[in-house]
Amino acid sequence: MVEPTTALAKAAPNAAILEQVVVKNDLSTLSPDQRLEYYSSLCRSLGLNPLTRPFQYITLNGKLTLYATRDATDQLRKGGDISIQIVAREMVGDIYVVTARASRAGRQDESTGAVDVKGLRGEALANAYMKAETKAKRRVTLSICGLGMSDETEVVTIPGASLANVDMETGEVVSTPALSAEAESFNAGRWYQSIGGTKAGFNQICGLIAERSPEKTWGHWFKEAADEGCATVEEMEIYIYDQLLAKAEKTMPLDDGPGNPGCAATATEAPATPASAIPGGKYPGLTEYVDLTEAQYRKLQAAEKTIGKNLAQEAAICPEKTFAALYARMTGQAAVTA
Repeated sequence: MVEPTTALAKAAPNAAILEQVVVKNDLSTLSPDQRLEYYSSLCRSLGLNPLTRPFQYITLNGKLTLYATRDATDQLRKGGDISIQIVAREMVGDIYVVTARASRAGRQDESTGAVDVKGLRGEALANAYMKAETKAKRRVTLSICGLGMSDETEVVTIPGASLANVDMETGEVVSTPALSAEAESFNAGRWYQSIGGTKAGFNQICGLIAERSPEKTWGHWFKEAADEGCATVEEMEIYIYDQLLAKAEKTMPLDDGPGNPGCAATATEAPATPASAIPGGKYPGLTEYVDLTEAQYRKLQAAEKTIGKNLAQEAAICPEKTFAALYARMTGQAAVTA
């Protein structure tokens, strides 16, 4: 992989654009075409695929700049032959600190990732530990590549920062419809707007959260999605759906008839049969899915219960008779043609 400083000079858009970016550190002063040119040149200089949107825009101290997404650091590690090692984990008061060391072409660099774990228990504490490690790895990756920018695990916690919604096709700074006053008062609400969220979409996802997860607010869910690196509304919705599905699977038994809440039978469907009683391990309405396991069937039932799509109907029109294709169709995680 070519060193960033050398490659950027070769892939530089033009002197005028670089002067505005370097001197003013503000991409809002560029025209939409210049923003596109600079973004593409930066990706080329680092060997990144711009189609994966390795960088997103953020407004900080009144200036429009870029931050690195998970795709950026993943591609940098792979293309730059960067190895990462965790060299320390420690508690400093209520702060959990992880130190990561990166090695590349005989050079080494270290960075830390820190999170406040005061009052956290169980799964929340485990997630905080993983977040600290992720932050350390991503920060040291950017550091050893010579990129002095924030990564996405940091931006939502920077005071006064707001993620900017820039059309990646045209370079235009796009405004989005206002959410409720309550939503806009939270960083999570502003983050949702910045990734292209609309008021209608906000109301829809919040309704689902209120119904399926009353113990956690929409702000908690949005923050978790941002921490996981979701950079679009679609990615955020997929993340939240997956978490709600996992929650449903933990408490939902296999369907054993119309009285079972796992997957209620409809007037046009025969009552479901216990999996153990089905010859050859096949499931009601899914006879073409010959390799379907009990665990996979359970997951599909959870998707039906959580998202509301009819499993038998989706299975019938799914062109590829595999669990992966059907699950993607049920959850909307992939584009599937009928």
